[in-house]
Amino acid sequence: MNENHQSERVIAYRNMLRSIVEQNFTGTGQDARISEFKKLIESLVNSNYEVMLFHQGLGETCVFAMLVKAYKEKTKKPLVILALSNSRAEILRQCPYVDSVMNCDEEIFYTIAADMEFRERLQIGNYWELHYLYEGANMREKVYRYLGLPAHIPYTGYPLKTAEFPALCQLFSGLGLQEGKTVFLIPSAIYYGNEVVSHFFWEKLTEGLKEAGYCAVFNAPEEVVAGIPHVYLSIENVPDFSRLCGNVVGVRTGLLDVIGVFSDVRIQAVYPNESCPVWEENAGILEESGTNDKKAAALFHLKEKTVSELADRENIFEFIHGEEEDDVRKIIQQLERV
Repeated sequence: MNENHQSERVIAYRNMLRSIVEQNFTGTGQDARISEFKKLIESLVNSNYEVMLFHQGLGETCVFAMLVKAYKEKTKKPLVILALSNSRAEILRQCPYVDSVMNCDEEIFYTIAADMEFRERLQIGNYWELHYLYEGANMREKVYRYLGLPAHIPYTGYPLKTAEFPALCQLFSGLGLQEGKTVFLIPSAIYYGNEVVSHFFWEKLTEGLKEAGYCAVFNAPEEVVAGIPHVYLSIENVPDFSRLCGNVVGVRTGLLDVIGVFSDVRIQAVYPNESCPVWEENAGILEESGTNDKKAAALFHLKEKTVSELADRENIFEFIHGEEEDDVRKIIQQLERV
């Protein structure tokens, strides 16, 4: 990236942080807590800990978690994470190479993030800066560059495990599901929205799965297709539940990254085509693609945001959404491949 362009993006990012604080947080009743957090951070840094603010997508979180061991071998410092999101905190809390994870609310997080003098004086990194520093790189490349690690450094994995596996197994069997012969369906995504595919697609897919001898279960807080069970699990339960199912099909979302990194099950990811409303509703996604052409943007996202590359394994099938009945046939055929 051109240095001047990078500088402009970083300045815009910093202005955005200040704007978030000024527009949304009054500080009333929080000043003392913010002050205590800053004192704690300063104390940790003075004791030779590294402190990092952490707020990123699930995919970037997974890559980060797999690289913490290599990163700490470089820095030679214990690492403390100040996390905004509970799900990201849980992924990092189970990482044996992260020394401590602390949660905080939005006002504390953004106020500290926007205090550049404080952060720069103590060299407090903000992992959210990832997208503003490295234009034109995929998720995995951005994390390697942010951490200053060579691209050839391999992941150091660890299991993301539920503390209640017997209860999870009981839930699975109670829903009438068959181990290894169930498809875990993920119908919605924060990034691309809930209209990557239609409701008709899920109806046809569940019908086709039943005919092919598979059970189906949705990852959703409420019923998606009549008669098909649904669950809505905390992040640490998802990999183990996916292993019980044996197969995962979903629209491209960060939850697929978690399943991809922390399990070895077969995944099929459906990306938005040029007709998806996301291109109209989120201009930033088009801008990130470097084009105003929706078809080209769809192809860019399929190439640059792949679960298979992020998870670093091959049994992940990814495609742009096409004709719905054709897609259903492709998905079922892929399930039968060894």
